[in-house]
Amino acid sequence: MWTRAIGQALRGAVHRHAATQRHAVRSYHRPIPAGELPVYDLALEVLAEDKRRVQVELAELRADAEKHSHSHHAPRIAQLEVLQGSNDPEVVHNFKHGLVDMSKAYYRYLSRKDFEQRRRDKLMERLNQMKVIPDVTAPFSASVELVVDFPADQFAEEGSEKRVRPVIPGAYVRAGLSRQRPEISVKIFDAEEALYSVIIVDPDVPDASSHSYKPYLHYLGRNLKLSATTTQVELNEMLDSGVLPYTPPHPAKGSGYHRYTVLLVRQTTQHTGDVARDGFSVREFIQQTQGVAVAAHMWRAVHDSDSSEVFKQLNIPEPVYGYPKKDSKYLE
Repeated sequence: MWTRAIGQALRGAVHRHAATQRHAVRSYHRPIPAGELPVYDLALEVLAEDKRRVQVELAELRADAEKHSHSHHAPRIAQLEVLQGSNDPEVVHNFKHGLVDMSKAYYRYLSRKDFEQRRRDKLMERLNQMKVIPDVTAPFSASVELVVDFPADQFAEEGSEKRVRPVIPGAYVRAGLSRQRPEISVKIFDAEEALYSVIIVDPDVPDASSHSYKPYLHYLGRNLKLSATTTQVELNEMLDSGVLPYTPPHPAKGSGYHRYTVLLVRQTTQHTGDVARDGFSVREFIQQTQGVAVAAHMWRAVHDSDSSEVFKQLNIPEPVYGYPKKDSKYLE
């Protein structure tokens, strides 16, 4: 506990000192020169000594586990792998500036903590408020961070780098902006590689035969081997070869707003066989893969002129929904 308190005080001193600088420096350097603030020097010494103690114990436990071929020390080893870096000033500095190596346990710990404390609650609130839970999937708590961005090249200046428009969960996105598959990024906090599926589904397609709604599958990428160290380039290559390619959202006139839901499912078994877009059931898919939902995102859309263009592009007759016009008793 005392090392954590020192770490917090140290980070506070660094933050106050850095606030006086005009430009942030990405590579780490000691913000306060040696001898200028004795208590700061002492704090660094205490943290360095604690890190050495942790590393010695970690090395001893790893050697013992390898020598006797057992896993009795696994919980303590996992804890020490986090402790050896989570209070290190350079590690904290790198994390704040996005210089993160997810192969390191302490960076995964800091990333998970940041997601759980700053963004997960708002995400889950939106998913429950919009009834994505339970309309699309059973209740769950996100353990992986999933971010959705739509390409927005038309808003970029000529010659500039490609720009994207990040989507806030629950926000409205025009059909014209969602014609291209969204840029999906995931931040997995487990080092072990596992099988995952990425699903984009619309649960709000009117079904005239049942006077209700049915889901429509817009995209499916399954049996994706992902881990904490999977790069964005690798993920994009997997998504581009999805078993069912991306179909742009096209809400019909009079059908209200649609909740386009992105789900990340961790699979226990591989999924094979054909998949139908109409009437796709997320719950059945999860059951077939013996999986569990670990992340989600959603945006909303309503009919507009861009929706009609998508219907034409897909060569699908555009339906119109609504109440039939009533005959006026004043007209003969």
